[in-house]
Amino acid sequence: MISNRSADKGPLPTLRAGLEEAEQTIDAIRNGQVDAVVVEGTRGPQVYNLEGPDTPFRVFVERMQQGALSLSCDDTILYCNAAFADLVQLPLEQVMGRRLVDFLDGDAEDRARVLIDSCLIAPFSSQIVLRAEGGERIPAFLAMAPIPGAEPPTCCVTVSDLRMHERIREARIA
Repeated sequence: MISNRSADKGPLPTLRAGLEEAEQTIDAIRNGQVDAVVVEGTRGPQVYNLEGPDTPFRVFVERMQQGALSLSCDDTILYCNAAFADLVQLPLEQVMGRRLVDFLDGDAEDRARVLIDSCLIAPFSSQIVLRAEGGERIPAFLAMAPIPGAEPPTCCVTVSDLRMHERIREARIA
């Protein structure tokens, strides 16, 4: 903020401070440092979300039919889309923060460690069996890749329900 000690009285310093703040906000928006702005109005504070270049990608991930996850190196689900939550038969908010191992069938702890360790080195894929909340076993295909530059190290994951592929194959045969 610019301050002129000899002119600290009157509306001019307030106007300068307001203009400086507006310029800083506009620069932050242009540089992608801001994705929402709060504006004080007659109805109180209003939040305006700004669309960025990644908006179409976020919409795509949210609407895709395969599950999508981001996993921390300690197996914590940092993000999941609705398709994955539906697959494991839980509300979205009950999936994020849990561990992938919670949804793997069989020798899950060792399997999850191998999956994540492999993913952090290079893109990796594997067939697995998920266990839904109701106990249903779901054959699935995972495609995993490290997220470059993520700190702490993080993997992105897509999950395909192999039962869907089997139904499609059976429909083609019939």
